Amino acid sequence: MQEITINNTVYPLHFSFAAFHNFGQLTGLSLQQLENMAESMSFDHVLKLIWCGLKAGARKAGREFTLTEEDVINLLDDDPTAMATIMKIFEQSQAQIEQEVKAREGNKEKKPPASSPTRE
Repeated sequence: MQEITINNTVYPLHFSFAAFHNFGQLTGLSLQQLENMAESMSFDHVLKLIWCGLKAGARKAGREFTLTEEDVINLLDDDPTAMATIMKIFEQSQAQIEQEVKAREGNKEKKPPASSPTRE
């Protein structure tokens, strides 16, 4: 989990499975579609993704989450640099998740197959 400061208020931000699940429910997009569209997302999708990251961050931090999408739009209007910062955090989160998946897959490949008991 990371934090972002917007208008002197600190918000927890977490792009996790919960965030991606919420995003998928809001947009009907799969995780694979999200990965493929990261470079060319619509503004509506960016807004929903940020809202989901903030919601997941609040959940992880044990805070109540009361922001609406309209609130997020207002926050971004008040601090135009916030969107770029949040999207960098999103990209870093995606890269970290990909590395973790590859590491897990690599560990599976390195393990020798379980040998069956031999009969003597």
